[in-house]
Amino acid sequence: MKNTDWNTCIGICYSSVSCIVGTYPFTDSEGSIQLAWNQGSDCVTFNYTSTGPFTQLTNGSIVAFKVNSLEDQCPNGTNPPTFNNQNATQWISTDSGGFSYDHALELCQNESATLAGISYQEDLNYMIGKIQELRYQVNNSNTYARIDGQRTGGCQSTPNRTACMTTSGFKWTDTTVKNFSFYNWVTSSAAQATSNDNCLVLVANGSNPIRADVRSCLMDSPLQPLIVMCSKPAWTDGT
Repeated sequence: MKNTDWNTCIGICYSSVSCIVGTYPFTDSEGSIQLAWNQGSDCVTFNYTSTGPFTQLTNGSIVAFKVNSLEDQCPNGTNPPTFNNQNATQWISTDSGGFSYDHALELCQNESATLAGISYQEDLNYMIGKIQELRYQVNNSNTYARIDGQRTGGCQSTPNRTACMTTSGFKWTDTTVKNFSFYNWVTSSAAQATSNDNCLVLVANGSNPIRADVRSCLMDSPLQPLIVMCSKPAWTDGT
């Protein structure tokens, strides 16, 4: 965006769901304008789904990162953009023997992570891309990917009850999941082909689109869960 001041630049990024970072030039002691990706008084914004890893430079360009904070304060630290915390990590494990829900949960916890939920369209897009990449590296390309969400005990016998079809009908380790808006279901969140089908998965089967389903928390479903999707925040709020 040409001839855009800094406040307008970060305002544009803030208002855009897909934007995660904006850059803007600064004037050095000699009066020359410098910018990481452009020149002049231009605003450059970056899309969540098309931005690769960041490398911290020393050229002095101003960079603003948009943070989804659950607290009433911004993250604080001496080393932005991670603010003294770890880089964003989505840890994925593959195993020819498959993963039960409990095993998958343990693997994520060992990485100080949680099973991944789908809170935004970008989450779903990222997971689908990773599953398409990994499914041909495991024992069978027709597989389930374990994600967060286990049906509560009270809903296992009545999955079609209205309350049980919402996120309230499931237990979560990823506390960012508030609804099923971005879950593209094979059938619905009430699916339960057998009494053990109480855990959420993403289904990769043939050329069909990858979709969410409710399958066994154990290892007795038609496909084996050979992929585990874990997530953890890039940073947490600090003082």
